[in-house]
Amino acid sequence: MLDLRVDVDFPGNDLLHICSPDELHCQCACSQHDSCQFFTFIRPDWTQDNRKFYCYLKRTDSGTPPTVTNKKGVTSGYSLKNFNKTGERVHWQPTDV
Repeated sequence: MLDLRVDVDFPGNDLLHICSPDELHCQCACSQHDSCQFFTFIRPDWTQDNRKFYCYLKRTDSGTPPTVTNKKGVTSGYSLKNFNKTGERVHWQPTDV
């Protein structure tokens, strides 16, 4: 559970949204997506609309979310590919394909 932030939203910069059972699955999906750098997961305690269990995969040119807001009912975090072997977050650079 590296760097999960409860009740924190990384708004915008969506690549894709998928249904996900929990934030760990969402983090795993982000880690497996070629371009995903970070994510926001809509938990079951979300009350602002009918969305629940949504996982928003995200990316920016800088590799970090430009905006971070406090929001009840979401959990945000980073792709596991953004961490080195000691668990420290590193700046991710996309590879040329």
